[in-house]
Amino acid sequence: YFNTTPVGRIMTRLSTDLGFIDYLLPVVFVNYVYYSFQIGSSLITIGIGLWYALVGLIPILVCFFILNRVFARTNMEVQRLEAVSRAPAISHLSSTIQGIENIRAYRHQDRFQQVCQECIDFDSEAKYALRYGTAWYGIRMEGLVFLGIVVVFGGVVVARFFEVIDAGSAGIALSSTSGLTLLLAAWSTRLAEFDTRINSVERFAEFDDNEEEVVKVVDGPAVSSKWPQTGRIEYE
Repeated sequence: YFNTTPVGRIMTRLSTDLGFIDYLLPVVFVNYVYYSFQIGSSLITIGIGLWYALVGLIPILVCFFILNRVFARTNMEVQRLEAVSRAPAISHLSSTIQGIENIRAYRHQDRFQQVCQECIDFDSEAKYALRYGTAWYGIRMEGLVFLGIVVVFGGVVVARFFEVIDAGSAGIALSSTSGLTLLLAAWSTRLAEFDTRINSVERFAEFDDNEEEVVKVVDGPAVSSKWPQTGRIEYE
């Protein structure tokens, strides 16, 4: 197994992925549950103060969930690429440290530096793809947030014009809507991050799927009977 698996892949799973599993993943899950309850309470508050505004928010919520699923699937695949692209840089660094004497003896420092820079550039491509995807998702989320505020604000103006609700209920609906949009943005970010970081569990679980190598047992004596019994050197 160790002869066919790159050292960088093993070190990545035992360091970065294990750190995500032990520390980051529980924190993201707790935040996801917290924002879920906050969104539920905001929807109840809006329904009490301005229940028909929820009808206008339904299409926006549907677009929100569709956008979230599209982004989550794409972000998950890009995260897999980023995890794979990180391994060559770590493997090259490990092999360089082990053979530093030979590299200096044969004066191949420039070549190894060039290879290291190429590995880092290859890893940076996936990292920047993650950032660009997050920026793409954030811009569209802000657009949906703006539409939600416009819908509820328009509903409040119309309701006040026809004196359907009082000023107190209108204020509660507006304040809850502004908070709801921010909560939806935070909730979607935590959900996407949770889907992304769960890849660490998937990669780490591959260690359990590996079949245990069979121990080679030699029948009979391990060495020939003519093999020397003592370690000495004779000069003739």
